[in-house]
Amino acid sequence: MRKEPVNPFAPPRVAETLASEGVQPIARRDGDLMVVGKGARLPSVCFVNGERAIGTITVQTMWQPGWVYLTMIPLLVPYLFVSPFYIQSVTLEVPYGERLRRSYHRRVTLAVSAGACFAVLVVFSWLGSASGPLGIGIIGMVFCMIMSTRKMIQLSVAYADPEMLILRDVHPACLEELPPLYA
Repeated sequence: MRKEPVNPFAPPRVAETLASEGVQPIARRDGDLMVVGKGARLPSVCFVNGERAIGTITVQTMWQPGWVYLTMIPLLVPYLFVSPFYIQSVTLEVPYGERLRRSYHRRVTLAVSAGACFAVLVVFSWLGSASGPLGIGIIGMVFCMIMSTRKMIQLSVAYADPEMLILRDVHPACLEELPPLYA
């Protein structure tokens, strides 16, 4: 009796069968792309700088096919009608390293402290009725708020659907730990 090969990228409805056979779903590499199946185990290497991970962070992002963006060329209206049908939401537990965590906290601290300085500039400009520094202060505060709320890890999604996710721009050290997609 010949046993069929088990697909590690199988949908979750057969996850019990895979678990009973002892097959662990893992991510794979395809050239410089990382292919992640639903429920796949990710390598314990930071996607950004390739160092050993100290923890994971939940990253949420959206993806849609490139042609959907072309509907913005005539006007924004066609895009607003088409994009909700093709957009894919992606949530992933991504490993991060110590150096990335430190740089993220440094960036947030700098943005918050600069935002506080701009807020003081706005208050004193408003009290002194100076319109030039007031505008600069408001623009600076908005910029600092945006910088302080940026995500630690930005995923570069090449393709997404409910069963599979393909990531690009993953650090080569992270890809080295993965088995090839086609062995």
